[in-house]
Order: sequence, then C-alpha cells, then structure tokens
Amino acid sequence: MTATTAGHYADRLNRELLDTQNELGRNDSARVETIAAPGDLSNVPQHNADADSEGLRVRIAEEQREREKLEAIEAALLRIESGQFGLCTACQTPIDEERLDAAPWAAKCASCAREDSWTRLR
Repeated sequence: MTATTAGHYADRLNRELLDTQNELGRNDSARVETIAAPGDLSNVPQHNADADSEGLRVRIAEEQREREKLEAIEAALLRIESGQFGLCTACQTPIDEERLDAAPWAAKCASCAREDSWTRLR
C-alpha cells in the first residue's frame, strides 16, 4: 500500500475515531440524564423494573458495538503506523480495497472474517 493511500485511510479513520468518541459521549450523557434528569423532584434513580428494559438492552448493545468499533479503529491506526495496514491479521494476505473502503478498520480479509464468524456461531 502506498503512503498516499495509507494517509487517505488514516484521515478517514481519525474522523471516524472522533465521531465514535462523540457518539459514546452522547450515550454517556443520555444515561446520566436518564438517572437524574434536570427538574426531577427526586434524584433517586428510576428502578429497573420501571424502565423500558428492552430499550435499555438495545442501548447497551449499541454502546458495546460502538466501543468495539472504537477499539478496531485504534488498532487500524496502529497498523498504519507499523506498515501492516491493509494486510489480514490472520493470513497476511491483502484485504480487498472495497472492504477497506466500506470499513477501513477491518483487520481481516473477507474470507478470514467469514471463517471467524462461523467459528463463533458453532
């Protein structure tokens, strides 16, 4: 991969890093507001039984995905620094440019990612 191409992906990853960090910050703020919204007569947190537990599970799952994405972005930036960006971390073959364009934080080629998914499902 050329330095220009790596620089392009580094720029995209840095923007994505900031966006993801901002999203996580908004989620943290929303969670605090849920516990003690301004103007509430009580600062006692809402009991979980009273909360929309399905909505809470969805929010927690979304937040977990964002945190995993943040870790993947940080790892991709480290791979750029080390000159390993664009190579599958499992088999060392080049990752298709289309895959990197769709998800520049991808660490594995499509074949290894698919195999990894199947392994987790078993």
